[in-house]
Amino acid sequence: MNTILMLQGSITNILQNWNFFLSLWIIQGAFTVLTLWLMSDALLDKDVISVLSFLGGILGFTLFSLVITIGRIKPSPALGIAITVIALLILIWQRHQFRSLMTFNLAGLIIFFLFILLLRLIFIRDLLVPAYSDSVLHLQIVRDLLNPEQAPQAFYRLSSDPRHYYHVGFHSLAAFLSGGTSTSAEQTILLLGQYFQSLAIIAVFPLTRILTKNSLSAWAVMSIAGLILTIPAYASNWGKYPSIASLTGIIFGLTLFIAYCDNKAVLSKKLYFLTFLAVLSATSLHSRSLFVFLLAIPAIFLYSKSSAILEKLEIKENNTENKMMIIVLWAIMLHVLVLALKFPDSQYQYFPSFLFLILTIFSFYSNFALTWIVISFFLTMGLSILIPLPLSFLPVRYSSLFDRPFLIVFFYLPASFLIWQGIEGGLRLVAKNTFESWRQRLFTIVFFICLSNAIFIQNHQPSDCCIFMDDNDLFSFHWMKNNIPEDALIGIAATGKTGSLQPADGGAWVELFTGISTRKIKLFNDITNHNISWNIDFASEGLRLCKEGVDYFYVDGLQNSFDEYTLVKIGSKYEFGLGNIKIYHLECKDGIP
Repeated sequence: MNTILMLQGSITNILQNWNFFLSLWIIQGAFTVLTLWLMSDALLDKDVISVLSFLGGILGFTLFSLVITIGRIKPSPALGIAITVIALLILIWQRHQFRSLMTFNLAGLIIFFLFILLLRLIFIRDLLVPAYSDSVLHLQIVRDLLNPEQAPQAFYRLSSDPRHYYHVGFHSLAAFLSGGTSTSAEQTILLLGQYFQSLAIIAVFPLTRILTKNSLSAWAVMSIAGLILTIPAYASNWGKYPSIASLTGIIFGLTLFIAYCDNKAVLSKKLYFLTFLAVLSATSLHSRSLFVFLLAIPAIFLYSKSSAILEKLEIKENNTENKMMIIVLWAIMLHVLVLALKFPDSQYQYFPSFLFLILTIFSFYSNFALTWIVISFFLTMGLSILIPLPLSFLPVRYSSLFDRPFLIVFFYLPASFLIWQGIEGGLRLVAKNTFESWRQRLFTIVFFICLSNAIFIQNHQPSDCCIFMDDNDLFSFHWMKNNIPEDALIGIAATGKTGSLQPADGGAWVELFTGISTRKIKLFNDITNHNISWNIDFASEGLRLCKEGVDYFYVDGLQNSFDEYTLVKIGSKYEFGLGNIKIYHLECKDGIP
C-alpha cells in the first residue's frame, strides 16, 4: 500500500510539472521521427526500431540543446513554446509513421516504461535539491547556461581549455528545459535525472533483442535491470546524473554497432550518420562514453569471430576441461572486480554476491561465446582503472579511462544480462531437451518475482546518507543572508583528497543559496574502538583557520559534519540553531582565536 501511495505521488508530480513533461515528450517525439527516417533502411524488428527511435529522440534533443548552448542563446519560455509548437506540427505531419510501428509488444513496452518512470520519480518526492555534493556543481552549470550573457560562476563551462569541460550535454538539455518550461533548475535536474533512469532501463530491450534474437530474453533482462537491480537507480544518491544520462546514448550506440555486424552488407549511409550522432551525443552526456565505444569495437569484432577463435583455442563442445577452466577463471575474475568496486553495503551483500557468482557460471551454458565476450568487456573496463592515461593534456579526472562510480553505474548492463543468462543456463542443464517448453514459464516466474520485489521489497526513496539539504538548511540559509556579513568566510566540512575535496553535508549548498563564500575544511578519519568517524582537531587548527579568515562554521549534524563540542573548546560562539543545524562564530584578533 505504501508503494501504491508513492506511485500516486509520482503521478501527481507529473501533473504538477505537466509543462515540463509535455515539452519534453513533444520535442523528443519530433526527433524520434527524424531517427525513424535515418533507420528506414535498417533490417530490424519493428519493436527494436520503435524503442531505438524513441531513445534516438532524446539524443537528438540533447544535440539540439547543445547547439543552443554553443550559440549562447538564452533558453526562455518564448523559445520553448516556439520549439514545442514546431515539434508538434512535425508529429502531426508524420503521425502515420507511429501507427505503422504500433504492435501489441510495443504497447507493453510503453506501459512498462511509464511504470518504471513512476517508480523512479518516487526518489525525488521530498527532495528540495538533488542529493549529494556533485549536484551543487550541476546546478551551478545549469544556472550559468540559463544566463549566457553573464560571466559564468562555475569553474566548469564551455571553454577551449579541457579542464573546464564537464559533460555539457546533460547540462545543456537541463538548461533548455528549465528555461523553456519555466521550471526551476534544481527541479529540472531532479526530473530529468529520473527520466534518464527510466530510459536506461527501456534501452536494454533492443540491445538484448539483437544479441539473443529472442524477445522473451529481452523482456527478462529489461525486467531484471529495472525491477531487481538497484544500480543505476542508487546512483541518483551520488548525483551522478551525467553518468546515468550517458547510458541511453551508450546502449543506443552499442546496439547500432551490433546491428552493423549482423547486417553490414545492407546498411545505408543514413545509418552511418546516425551512429556518428549517437557517439557524439553520448560523449556530450558523459565524455567517458567515448572510451566505452572504443572498447566495444574490438569486443564486437571478437564476438563476430568467436566461433573461429574458440575453435583455435580448442574450446569445443567435447573439450570439457578447457571450457571449465575458462568458465571458472572468468567468473572468479568478474566476482573479484565487483567486490573491489565496493558497492553500497545495503545494495551488494555477501549472499547476492555469491548468487551472482553461481549465475555467472551458469550463464556460460546458455551462450558460451556471448558470456565470454560480455565478461571480458567489463573486466577490461575494470582493469583500465589500474592503467594511467599517458595523455597529459587531459584534465586530472581523466587519469584513467574509467573511474569507480562510472563502472558501478554501468555494471547494471552486464549484470542484468548475466543474471538472466545464468537462469537460462541453469534451466538448460536441468531441463535439457524440454528447455524450450519451460522457457515461457521460467520468464513468467522471473517477471513476477521482479515485480513483487519492486512493489513489496525495494526501497525507491533517497538514502539518508546523501540528503544534504532539507527545510532546516533552507531556513538557516535565510538567516545567514540577513545576519552574516557578505565578506565573511564560512567553514564547511569536506572529505576526500587535498585538492579535490567534496563537501560532506548541507554546507555544500551555503555559497549557492546565500552568496557568502565558503572554505572546505578537510575531515580526518578518527578510529575509536574500531568505529570509524570523521573529525578535525580544531584546537590545533584554530590558528590556521583564523589566519585564513574563516570566522563562521556550518554544523549540519550529519555523520560527516563538524563536532560542535570541539568548536566550543576553541571559543566559538553559538549564533543560530534550527533542528540539527548550528551556526558558530569564531572571533579572531590579529589572526589568533
